[in-house]
Amino acid sequence: MQMQRSASLLAVCAGIMVAGCAMANGGGSLDGTSWQVSAVGELQIEPADDVTLRFQNGRISGRSGCNQYTGPVSLGPENIDVGAIAGTRMACPGRASEIERSFLAALDAVTGWRVTEEGTLELTAEGAPTVRALAP
Repeated sequence: MQMQRSASLLAVCAGIMVAGCAMANGGGSLDGTSWQVSAVGELQIEPADDVTLRFQNGRISGRSGCNQYTGPVSLGPENIDVGAIAGTRMACPGRASEIERSFLAALDAVTGWRVTEEGTLELTAEGAPTVRALAP
């Protein structure tokens, strides 16, 4: 009985290690994760700019700098397909408007994703990072 429990515990620990490695290498899943966007292309995003990502049950949602957004998302081990985004429509002054337009356009273009060894989420288009985000 003790041997069986030890073997089960070892299997569970090995599974956790494999899942952690897969996530660090871009595999795994983003489901249930939240991120604070730090860059959209060359545009640097500050935490006060309030641009966030949340992946939950086949949906992507968050704040786009001024408004809230949500939409369907399909995630593979390294690919991502963001569907039509719906959002609130408050008027965004100055920089917030630029950030929001850039961010939503970037989400529309992304096709891949990876989490770097440093823990940065990179959403990519044609292999190049277009959105970078950090865990909050």
